[in-house]
Amino acid sequence: MPSIGRMLGSLMGLPADDRTAEQEIERLTLVEDGHIIGCVDMSAAELALPTHQLPTEGLYVCALAVLPLARRCGVGRALMEFSESFAREQGDGEVRDLWLHVERAAKGTVLLYEELGYKSMPDSKREYVEFTKALNLNQENNGIPDNLLMRKSIIT
Repeated sequence: MPSIGRMLGSLMGLPADDRTAEQEIERLTLVEDGHIIGCVDMSAAELALPTHQLPTEGLYVCALAVLPLARRCGVGRALMEFSESFAREQGDGEVRDLWLHVERAAKGTVLLYEELGYKSMPDSKREYVEFTKALNLNQENNGIPDNLLMRKSIIT
């Protein structure tokens, strides 16, 4: 059975080798009583795509998942705060920003990110549109993008 790293890697177009895929994706997992209740995946691969002009000194939050029974209990917040700490510790200030997409309709999740200091990027700015399109997240509903691109500077 393939590892999670290999499965995620193949979905993201990363190398099929488990070890390489695991290196490309940083996963932080929160476990309680021996059960995974949430995880967050980050990668630099998205920012390195040649299809846009966003700064590459950052990490992209590919996924944040929280077990339904553990939602609204601070698990997502804890995972994102830990992700920021983890990113700050990478290299010598190499990681300057965390980027993510969130479904515009997920108001509670958007609010969480805003409370954590993430800022919405303008839908009309070319480099943001190109980045969203490169990740195939450019679906629209009545001319309004379904996904919101957000960024947070993590430099202290």
